[in-house]
Amino acid sequence: MSFFERKLKNRKQKFKQKASPKNSRSRRAEYTVKISKSKRELNLMKRRNITITNNSNNSQTEIYIPTLDELPKFVDGIKNSKDTDRIEECTQMIRRMLSIEGDPPIDEIIKTGVVPYFVEFLKDSNNIFLQFESAWILSNICTGSSEQTSYVVNLDVIPVFLQLLDSESLDVIEQSIWALGNISGDNLGFRDKILSFPNSFKKILDVYHNKNINQSILKNTTWTISSLCRGVPSPDYEKVKNAFKYFGYLCKETTTDLIVDACWGLSYLSSGNSNQIDDLIATECLPRLVELLGHPSPRVKIPVIRAVGNVVTGNYQQTQSALECGLLEKLQPLFTHKRDQIKKEACWVLSNITAGTTEQIQKVIQSGFIPIIYNLIAETKIYVIKKEAIWTLSNAVWGGSAQDVINLVGSGICKAFVPWLQRKKEHSILKISLEAYAKILSIGEKISENEGLESNVYAQELEKLGIFEYIENLSNHENSNIQNLVAYILNNHFYTFQNQVNKNESNSTNQDEDLNKDYEF
Repeated sequence: MSFFERKLKNRKQKFKQKASPKNSRSRRAEYTVKISKSKRELNLMKRRNITITNNSNNSQTEIYIPTLDELPKFVDGIKNSKDTDRIEECTQMIRRMLSIEGDPPIDEIIKTGVVPYFVEFLKDSNNIFLQFESAWILSNICTGSSEQTSYVVNLDVIPVFLQLLDSESLDVIEQSIWALGNISGDNLGFRDKILSFPNSFKKILDVYHNKNINQSILKNTTWTISSLCRGVPSPDYEKVKNAFKYFGYLCKETTTDLIVDACWGLSYLSSGNSNQIDDLIATECLPRLVELLGHPSPRVKIPVIRAVGNVVTGNYQQTQSALECGLLEKLQPLFTHKRDQIKKEACWVLSNITAGTTEQIQKVIQSGFIPIIYNLIAETKIYVIKKEAIWTLSNAVWGGSAQDVINLVGSGICKAFVPWLQRKKEHSILKISLEAYAKILSIGEKISENEGLESNVYAQELEKLGIFEYIENLSNHENSNIQNLVAYILNNHFYTFQNQVNKNESNSTNQDEDLNKDYEF
C-alpha cells in the first residue's frame, strides 16, 4: 500500500469512528456552504480577473489571492498536516492561485510534487469539499500545455473523474465533467482514452438525467460531450452516436452557450457517412437548425452552417430534407454577412446543393443565387470565398439542364472562370473550370444544331473573351487529366469553330471577288 493510500485509509477510519447521522449531516452542510463560497469565487473570477470584490450591503470584501512565495507553506500543509481544516485551507489557496487569468503557476505547482495528493483527495467520499477543490485544481491544470495535461492524466485520474459522476454533490459532478472536457480537448489520444473506459460515455450522458441538474452543469456537460465527439479522425461512432438525441433536444434551447455546444456536437456527429446524416435528421432538429441560420450570434451561425452543410453533402433525399425546411431562404442573407468565414461557409453549403439534382440546381437559380455568387466573386478579395463560389457555379453548370446552362451563360458567368485558368498549380479548381467550359460549349453545339447555325454560339463568346487562348496555354500541363480535358475542348470545339470561321471568311472573300468580277463585267 502506498503512502497516499495508507494516509487516506487512516483518515477515512477516523471519520468512520466519529461518524453519526447527526454529525454526517452537519459535515455535509458545512461542505455545502464552503462549496457555495468557492463557486461564487469562480463566477466572480470570470468577471473580475484577479481582484475579486463583493459590493453587497455596501461593503467591499476582497477575496485573498495568494502569491507564489506562499506556495511552499501550502504544500507543506497538505503533505504534513494532520488537521483536516488546514489541509482544506491549503488546497483552496492553491486552487485560487490556479484560478487567476493570464499565466497561472501550473509548472511551479507541479514541481512541488503536491498534485498526486489532489488525485487521492478525489477518492475521499467523506470530504466532498476537498473533492470539489481538488477537481477544480486538476481541471485548471488541464487547461495548460499538453505536457501539463499529460502529467495529470498519467496519475490515472480519468477513471476517478468518471466515478465521481455518481457523486451526491452536483458541484463535484460539474468539476469532474469540466475536467474530462479539458482532458478530451487537449488531444485525440486523451479523447479516445476517456472513451475506452467501459460505459464512460454513457456515464457522462447520464448526467443529463440527474433530476437536480442546473443550467451550469447542463452547459458544461454539453460542452464536454461535444468535445468527445470532435476531431479528425473521428471517434468511434458507435461509442458516441447516442449523443445525437441530446444535442437535437438542446439545440432547441434559448441559451446561446447551450445552442453553440449542441450545434457543434451535431456538426461533429454528422460529418461522416450517409447513415450519420440520417441519424441527425431522425432527431427532428433539422427545421430548428435551418431556423438558427438567422440567429444574431456568429457563434451560433458557424456550427449551424456546418451541421446543415453536412446534411446537403448527403444523397438527394437528405439534401431535399434541408431544402424543404426553407434552407435557401435562410441561407441568402449570409452571403452579405460582415464575417468572411460565414460567407465562405455559406458558399460551401450552396456548392453542395448545386452538386445535387437538376431540380435542386434549378431551385438555386430560381431563388436568385447566381447574381449573388457572381457579385461575390467580383467583389471579395478573400481567396477561399472566391474558391467556394467558383465550385458553386461549376457544379451548377455541370449538373444543370441545357436550359439552366443557357440561363447561366446569359447571366455572364463565362467570365467568372477566366482567372482560374491562370492558376496552373491548383489542379482541382482548374479542372472544374475547364469542365464548366466543356459543358457550356457542348450546350452551344446543341443550340447551333437545333437552330441551324453554322458555328457554336458559345464558342464565339469564349473567343471574344480570349478564353481559348488561356485554354491553349494549358496544352502541356503537368497533370494528364487536365491535358486530356484541354485536348477535348480544343479538338471538339475550338478547332472546329476555327475551321468554320476560316471557311466562312474564305467563302466571304470568294463572294467579294465574284461581286467585283460581276461589277467589272
